[in-house]
Amino acid sequence: MIDDQKAYETSRSYYLNNYPDMRSVNDTALNFDLSPNYIRSLAKSGKIKAVRISDKPNSKILINQASLAEYFESNILNCIND
Repeated sequence: MIDDQKAYETSRSYYLNNYPDMRSVNDTALNFDLSPNYIRSLAKSGKIKAVRISDKPNSKILINQASLAEYFESNILNCIND
């Protein structure tokens, strides 16, 4: 039983450390205090990393949280340096 628990913890730890934090457009908008439409436009323009769940045009979009944070960090630094 201890080996099973250790294997579970190891696989969970691997997952948490190696896969990006992906959240829905609405969750992302709430998390960053932005409008869902703005998040969608950033995703559709390719400025941030995102994936669409299926090939259907109105399917759910998941946003990479680190990508959005990096987008804002890089744009803030560019504004300060100008």
